[in-house]
Amino acid sequence: GIGRSPSKLQKLVDEIPSVQTVLADFSDLASIQNATSYMLETYDQLDMLVNNAGIHGGTKGIFNPYQSSRQGYDLAFTVNYLSHFLLTEKLMPLLQKSRHPKVVQISSRFHFSVDGSDLETDGGTKNPIASHVGGSSGFVVFRTQRQYGNSKLAQIL
Repeated sequence: GIGRSPSKLQKLVDEIPSVQTVLADFSDLASIQNATSYMLETYDQLDMLVNNAGIHGGTKGIFNPYQSSRQGYDLAFTVNYLSHFLLTEKLMPLLQKSRHPKVVQISSRFHFSVDGSDLETDGGTKNPIASHVGGSSGFVVFRTQRQYGNSKLAQIL
C-alpha cells in the first residue's frame, strides 16, 4: 500500500503481513516522484494499482478555499487527480511487466456536478482553471463543491 500516514501503513502491515508499504504524500508531487523512484528500484512488476486517495474541502474549504500544493496547484486537484496521473505514469513500466495489469480509478458520482469547462486548457497553452489555486470563480460556498467535482471528472476522462 501507498499512503501518507506511517502509523496507518504499519497497521496495514500488522493486519496483512505480506503487504509492502511505501510512504507518499499525495498533496506533494515531489513525494509521489520519490515514491515511484523507490518502487521502480525495488520491485520487478506491479499487477494492480488502485488510485483511491482523495480530499474534499467541505466546510473547511468555505473559510479557506485557496489551499495549494507545494507545486502551486489547487490542493484538491493535486490530491484527487494530478498525483494519481503522475503515479500511474511513472509506474507504467512496472505495470507493463505484469501479465494482466490493472489500474483502478476510484472516483465519485460528483463528477456529474460539473460540465468540464474548467478542465479546458485553451489549446494546451495554459493550465486548466481547475488546477489554479481556488479553482473556479463563484460563490465561495459552491467553490469547494466545484473543485471536488472537477478533480473527479478529470480522473475519469
